[in-house]
Amino acid sequence: MNIRNAFVTLAAATLLAPAAFAATTATKDDCTAAMKKADAALAANTSASQKAKDARAEGEKLCNSGKPADGVKKLHEAAKDAKAK
Repeated sequence: MNIRNAFVTLAAATLLAPAAFAATTATKDDCTAAMKKADAALAANTSASQKAKDARAEGEKLCNSGKPADGVKKLHEAAKDAKAK
């Protein structure tokens, strides 16, 4: 029974790992889309906080420096902060 459970667990991990990795991997295209979203949110709210503007700039910097996953997170934060005001 233990061998069977181990085999099922190993099979599940093997099948699910690529999907989990793909879901957390951001690309340059994701950065571009997130920048557009953040820019639209900032343009729609002319009184957006400096925190939102700084997050937008930091997100772009991270995307351009080869860290798209971190950049996309910052850009989403910027869009959220811009909409909050």
